[in-house]
Amino acid sequence: MICLRSLRRRLPQMKNIFKKKILFLLLCAVGCLVYVWMTEDQVSFGPVLNHKWTLVSGSADLYVFSAYFTGRDHLVRIVSVGPTLSKGRVVCSYYFLNDVTDKVEAGEEDVSGTIHQMRDHHGMTFNTLEITCPLKKGSYPHFIGLSATGKPSNYLKINYPPTRSFKAKFTVCIPPIHSNFSHTTEVVQTLEFDQMLGASDFTIYYTSASPEVDAVLRMYRDVGVVKVVPWFIPDVDVHYHGQIASVRDCFYRNMHTSDYIVFKDLDEILLPYKHRTWQQLLDNILERHSRAGAFIFRNSFIHKLGPDVTDSMKSADIQIAKTFGLYTLLKRQRQTEIWKYNLRAKFIVNPLRVHNVEIHEVKDIMEGYTREVVDEPLGLLFHYKQFTDAKIKTVNDPAAARYREELINRVKNTYHVLNTQY
Repeated sequence: MICLRSLRRRLPQMKNIFKKKILFLLLCAVGCLVYVWMTEDQVSFGPVLNHKWTLVSGSADLYVFSAYFTGRDHLVRIVSVGPTLSKGRVVCSYYFLNDVTDKVEAGEEDVSGTIHQMRDHHGMTFNTLEITCPLKKGSYPHFIGLSATGKPSNYLKINYPPTRSFKAKFTVCIPPIHSNFSHTTEVVQTLEFDQMLGASDFTIYYTSASPEVDAVLRMYRDVGVVKVVPWFIPDVDVHYHGQIASVRDCFYRNMHTSDYIVFKDLDEILLPYKHRTWQQLLDNILERHSRAGAFIFRNSFIHKLGPDVTDSMKSADIQIAKTFGLYTLLKRQRQTEIWKYNLRAKFIVNPLRVHNVEIHEVKDIMEGYTREVVDEPLGLLFHYKQFTDAKIKTVNDPAAARYREELINRVKNTYHVLNTQY
């Protein structure tokens, strides 16, 4: 009798606990469904992959990431990774989405694709590849499936040139952030500095970062400045987390949405000497070389851990620069050597004037257009790096200090937003 009374007293409490558990399970289920929806668009014939590396059907070592139709020729181009010097066979299958029934239907006959190796594989057993698949003139399929043998089991959405006009003047491509990258101040400093130079859009490839860096990227994404592309490349022996593949993907991704694309790392600044912005510098070059399609900035290293130089800086500015680690304002020991244009260089390209790009070179430029090496008096690539050789000759170069006041104000405002909203 006592047990029965106790059970009656506890029954409402048990009902509340049961309801909470059911609610928790439902929330978990909804969360999982949302995650799946964001990462894979499920259609009747299999998963359409979105920002996800996948193995080509029937292959043991050929992976694909994205597919693009550039409009320059009748080819679909697929960003891929596979064995170096591989000449394997791949079959391309096209599929359409029926506008009336909203069902996916098989398209024209399967065609043979061609595997193209990138030239610079750095001696790795895997290399960035580009697979090209012929497409009939006037045909615009929605999806493409690739297979080495048999029918494809997964599919890539084909990205076509958008119908809207350009939305950005300069888009900056940043290669994969990886290994729980934690240099928050470097991310803020670089994104703010590049915006001062003219960038309005960034495409950043992402593998892993610290929670603090995640918050920074989320803030820039929320205001429409950054697009974060998940980059979980297969665990294979490929150069530097598939950097070449990310460069190639970024080029095709932004070809029709930006007038110019800038290729650089987070610890680099493409710095004009006589002009304030990239546009002013490029206009100066285009006055003399109107057919220029690529603008190459030669590399010179800046000693990232050298002594701070604070000449002409206010004490308040010095404190802020040191607090936020603004090495672009504090470090001025630049290597006297200016590297050759095809070694360690970075560049800005007009994507409609070049075929494609690699990490340090623009080798394939369209007929009738030119590569222009930016003269040293006009600009250099400042690459901030720790010097390990004490014999490296340096010169004091204060060029970046011209942006001191604006950069400090931008960084202060950014951290104010981070501290109050994220």
